[in-house]
Amino acid sequence: MFNRLTLIIGVILGVLAIMLINIHVSTIKKNEEAITVLRATQFIAAGTSPDGRYELAMVPRVLADALPNPIYRRDRALIRSKNAIEDISQGSFLLWSHVEESKQRLERAVMKDLQKGKRAMAIPVKFTSAVAGWVRADDRVDVLATFSRADEKGNPESYVLTVKQNMRVLAVGWKDRHSETMVRGRAVDRHPKSVILEVSPIEAELLNFTISQKAPVILTLRSPADIEPETLPVMGIDVFMHLRDSMKPSAVND
Repeated sequence: MFNRLTLIIGVILGVLAIMLINIHVSTIKKNEEAITVLRATQFIAAGTSPDGRYELAMVPRVLADALPNPIYRRDRALIRSKNAIEDISQGSFLLWSHVEESKQRLERAVMKDLQKGKRAMAIPVKFTSAVAGWVRADDRVDVLATFSRADEKGNPESYVLTVKQNMRVLAVGWKDRHSETMVRGRAVDRHPKSVILEVSPIEAELLNFTISQKAPVILTLRSPADIEPETLPVMGIDVFMHLRDSMKPSAVND
């Protein structure tokens, strides 16, 4: 009995060892995988285009990941119309900060767009709640939130409320309308975790209260021509059932 148990434990330990070795080998291979980035073949002065003055350099993934936002081979067509905003020395890897305004340069550009008496306020969002990444600076949105409370009998219930309509978006994350990095051909690769809205002081209090209640927030995108507010009910289960039952099915044309 003891020998059989020892054999089983040995087999299990052997399998675990093989699994750990395979994981370790896979990690090494991934880190050693070659990634192609752009590297300057000559000095590039600020105000001039780097197009035609770089080479494709294959570097290990671990090195590419350590570079601060390098320009990859797949993105080289996106810099043809751009000029360097700072000198780039020969042999340097090309970075997006070389050819466009970086986060540090743009982080206060949103202040230029604030109207008198307004404030800038960030609200947390998820990718789907920000209209699946389609919200952009200067868009108009409605802010909806789902609240929870107990009814008269102490039973939990939820209701949805449109907190504010027709709010102006100043920025998505740190990307505002002054920044071309918002698009760069692959905006959905970077999901924003916040949206910056232009608010009045009282709107700031309303939104802050909403966030403090841990109420899930969702944005709905408005047409630029649609600025008139609507009178909307508080959507609880009773209202939901009433509206659902009152809606007539649309006629289907054969």
